[in-house]
Amino acid sequence: MSIETRTERRRASRFLFNSDHKINLTLEDRNKNILRADILNMSEEGLGLNFKINPNPALKPGDHFYILEIRGLPLSEFLRSVEMEVKWILRYHPVRGARSGCEFTKKSEMLRKNIRKLIDEQIVTMVKNAET
Repeated sequence: MSIETRTERRRASRFLFNSDHKINLTLEDRNKNILRADILNMSEEGLGLNFKINPNPALKPGDHFYILEIRGLPLSEFLRSVEMEVKWILRYHPVRGARSGCEFTKKSEMLRKNIRKLIDEQIVTMVKNAET
């Protein structure tokens, strides 16, 4: 796990999860289709996702979905039912999957505060694990 430090166009810093830290989520689109993805990174603005299985129906920028469940990330229950919008998606590749950038649609100060707290907890865990 790490925090991205290089300068970029983003309004909020991203917290990057290590590839061995498996965090996945179940999503539901407006048509009740169920999708599954891994979380690659997180910020106060949204999530970076990787769909290992080709999302069917195909996702496209502008699509909306809701988070149903997150596994592997303690203290993330507050993200259930949060709506997200696909901002970009890379074409599906059989080995790499399909990567996507998704933004929270209704950003409240409470959501930002909870995400900052969750990221802080991840940093503390990362430091503790590095010390052992």
